[in-house]
Amino acid sequence: MVELAIGEILKAVNGRLLSGNADGFVYSVSTDSRTIAAGALFIPLRGKNFDGYVFIFEAAGKGAVAVFVENESFPAIEGVAVILVGNNLRALGDLAAYYRRKMNPVVIAVTGSVGKTGTKNMIVRMLGTCHRVRGTSGNYNNEIGLPLTVFSLEREDEFLVVEMGMSALGEIARLTEIADPDCAVITMIGISHIEHLGSIDNIAKAKGELFFSAKKSALLVINADDERISAMASGLTNRKISFGYSEGADIRILDVKTDEEGKTLSAIEIFGRRYDLSLGLCGAHHVRNAAAALAAGIMYLKQPELAIDSLAGMASERQRTEILEIAGVTVINDCYNASPQSMKAALDLLGSRAANGKKLAVLGDMLELGGYSEEAHREIGAYSARAGIDALLGIGRDAVFYVEAAKRSGRNSLNAHHFGTFEEAKDSITKGIGRGDLVLVKGSRGMRMERVVELIKNYFGGEK
Repeated sequence: MVELAIGEILKAVNGRLLSGNADGFVYSVSTDSRTIAAGALFIPLRGKNFDGYVFIFEAAGKGAVAVFVENESFPAIEGVAVILVGNNLRALGDLAAYYRRKMNPVVIAVTGSVGKTGTKNMIVRMLGTCHRVRGTSGNYNNEIGLPLTVFSLEREDEFLVVEMGMSALGEIARLTEIADPDCAVITMIGISHIEHLGSIDNIAKAKGELFFSAKKSALLVINADDERISAMASGLTNRKISFGYSEGADIRILDVKTDEEGKTLSAIEIFGRRYDLSLGLCGAHHVRNAAAALAAGIMYLKQPELAIDSLAGMASERQRTEILEIAGVTVINDCYNASPQSMKAALDLLGSRAANGKKLAVLGDMLELGGYSEEAHREIGAYSARAGIDALLGIGRDAVFYVEAAKRSGRNSLNAHHFGTFEEAKDSITKGIGRGDLVLVKGSRGMRMERVVELIKNYFGGEK
């Protein structure tokens, strides 16, 4: 539980008390009036579709004892310390940085175009075998969510593992300033968010802010297979540890396979010593995440066997390569999000798994790709034709390019069909799937591909 004197809050954010008493304490920090509890600090934020200032008096009525405002003429509120700051979002981050210094955990930060959530979860699990660990939950990986994660820290927490997302240059630099990581991990550079950043070089620059903004004593965890990451790290004097398939990687992946139960098995070298890794997660891409997690965690755990054993029980999060058995139909539910890299990984998983019936991919649009969208969708369509699947159903405006490229691949045995909307695709989905089939469902968050999974559940009589 947070416990901050209003006086120290004023100093931490360079604020000025407009009205109220500076002698009190706050016991939680919230940006959402719906979560206000007695003794809270309420920080109203403004965005395209919301205005937190509308809810200030509601928050006070629920027990908030302090509030940040940006207007010097804001009226007094009985029983509430009204604190003037230059920018509420900035002040939220500054206060989180102060609180993080006060709690003083070891901080590990993870970013990357793909794999950051899986890697973060593995680090949390690994370190949690011997230490008290706090980690980012859900999508709390931006300038609002990361500070709120920091405020969840308690005195007993030894480690804080945070995920960093971004959609523009400068965002990760700010998150790094708030978190001040002792270990910085970049999983991979890909074309996610290229619509906002314009080029993969700008994406690399944005992700690289984690390395360039980290303190000189921070350990840098480097993907040895990614030339952009290796290049950006080469000029930095920080300690470094690498992972990947490349010869010379400190944590090196030697081989990957899947057993009959769907577990992913790999041989991994850790500083030249070979270990066997078994993951309860489906897909070779999880091994790369595990290697990144080992690179970060092994420096603190110092027991490779314990670190590797801790990963054996990892299970997929909901909608992230989640395997569902639905009345004889096996569904790979990977609806959480999509990028070209994660699409290829999911198609590899679909192609590699055994099935009694057909293998089908139901793929929605990959969003936020800007001018690269057509090329990226065609690339995935051609890739799907080589993945050993029987049918491809593309849903969405740009999904037509999946289907066009798949048909042009020359694989006449691959049935490929395009639908503009989910509603248009419903009949073909239910009629095209039979018991014994293996179905991959994947697309960007905005495509709401979970509707396909619900359709299959309802049509085949419910999940078993």
